[in-house]
Amino acid sequence: MRYITGDEVGLIKITKVLPPPPEPVDRANTKKRRRSPEESANDQPEPIAPPKETETRVLGHVNRTGQIQLTVFPVSNGRADYTTLVVARWNGVVEYWDIEKGECLRYYELFRHELDERGKVSKLNKHKKPEHFIGLSDINGTLVACTDNGNLFVIRTSSAPEGEEPKPANYTLTQDLLFHAVVHPRHPHLLATGGDERDLCLWDLRTLPSTSEADETAPATSNYEPTWRAKNVKNDFLDLRVPVWITQLAFMDASEKMILCGTGYHQLRVYNTSGARRPVINIEVGTHPVRALTLRPVADATKEVVEAVLSDTTGQMFRVQVNVATKAAMVASKYLGLAGAVSSIALPDAENEVASVGLDRFLRVYDLTDGKRVKRKVYLKQRLTTLLLDERYEAPVIPATEQTFDGGADDEDVWGKMEEVHDKEDEVEDVGAVKKERKKRKKAT
Repeated sequence: MRYITGDEVGLIKITKVLPPPPEPVDRANTKKRRRSPEESANDQPEPIAPPKETETRVLGHVNRTGQIQLTVFPVSNGRADYTTLVVARWNGVVEYWDIEKGECLRYYELFRHELDERGKVSKLNKHKKPEHFIGLSDINGTLVACTDNGNLFVIRTSSAPEGEEPKPANYTLTQDLLFHAVVHPRHPHLLATGGDERDLCLWDLRTLPSTSEADETAPATSNYEPTWRAKNVKNDFLDLRVPVWITQLAFMDASEKMILCGTGYHQLRVYNTSGARRPVINIEVGTHPVRALTLRPVADATKEVVEAVLSDTTGQMFRVQVNVATKAAMVASKYLGLAGAVSSIALPDAENEVASVGLDRFLRVYDLTDGKRVKRKVYLKQRLTTLLLDERYEAPVIPATEQTFDGGADDEDVWGKMEEVHDKEDEVEDVGAVKKERKKRKKAT
C-alpha cells in the first residue's frame, strides 16, 4: 500500500510501505579461516541501523499560492486509475499528475483571485476566505469542480476532438457560502452540496446545458435549481430555529438516496431522499465542528451497518456506527495520540485500519477498532491537507542476500581477547606462597 498526501506548500508526497527486510542466508559449506591477531584487534563492531518501514517520494516544488486543497483519482467504468492524480490548488488551477513518472500532464486554470494594491485577495466571504475549491471529481472522462461561491466547472475531456484541449463550461448554482460538494461515484450525474445556512441539496448534472449553449460572458443565464432540497429539523425546546451549517458530505451506498452529513454544530445526520426531507438520524458527536468525514460504502445502507470515521477542529477523531434500519447511530471508539486538527481521513476497503493526516505534519495509521493502537506513524515535514490510498500497490520484495559467517574463527578471537579471571581462594594461596619464598631467601642470605 502507498499513501498519497498533499500539503500547504503545494507538494505531493507518495509514502510507500516497505516489506520487512529478509534475513541473510548462511552458506553452510564455507571454509573457516583463522584470522591473525592483528586482524582481530582492528575489528570494530559497526552500528546497525534499524530497517526502514516507509519510503517517501516528493513531487512538485514549493509554492505558497499553490496549496493543495483536494485530490482524487480519475475513475473510468467503476475502476480508479491509481497512476494519475487530479489536484485542485488554492490559486484556481486543476492539474493532472502522472505519479509514476513524476510529471504534470496537463492543467486548467478555472478561476483567478482578484488582488488589491497590496497584492492581497480583495474578495473574502463572511468566514474571511477567498474563493476556493470544495468539490472535485473525474468520472468517465468528465471533470467536475465546484467552488464555495457556487461556480461549477464541467470539462468533458472524453468528448474533445483529437489534438484539442477541451474548454471548461462554467455554470452558476443558486447558492453561495458552500462548504462541501461531492459527486456520487456510481451515478456521476448526481451532485450534493451543503454549507453555511445552505441545507443539503441534490443537483442533476444531466439538466445542464451543453458547452455550446453556455454563455461564458454571462454565466448568470445558466443558473438552475436543485432537484431535491432538505428541510431543517424542528425547532428546539425553546421553539427557536436550529441553525444549519453543513461541512462534510458522503454517499452511503450504491443508491442515490442515502447521504451522511457532518455539520459545524458537531451533528451527524443521515438523509433518505426517497422519503421525508428531514434527516432520519440526527445525533451529536463531540463538542466542535466536524472537519473531516469518510465512510466505507455498502451495498444497501438500509440493511447494513455503515462504519464512518469523522474528526473535528481540535484533533479528536471518532468511529461511528450508523444503523439506518433501527434509526440509530453511536460512537464506537475514539482515536488517541493526535496533536492537531485532522484535515483528511481515508478508509481502505480490505484492511482493518484507518489513516489520517493533519496540522501536526504526521501521517498516522490506526487499527480501525482499537483507537489506542497506532500501526504506523510517518513525519512528512509540512502541514498536510489531503490523503488518498493506493491499495493495489505492492512494494517489490528484496531478495535475501547470501552472507558468510566464519563462526569458528570468530569464536577463537573472542576467547583470545578475554582476560583470565582467578578465584579469590587461588589468589590467597598465591600470596602465601610468595611470602614463604621471601622468608627462605632472607634466611639463606
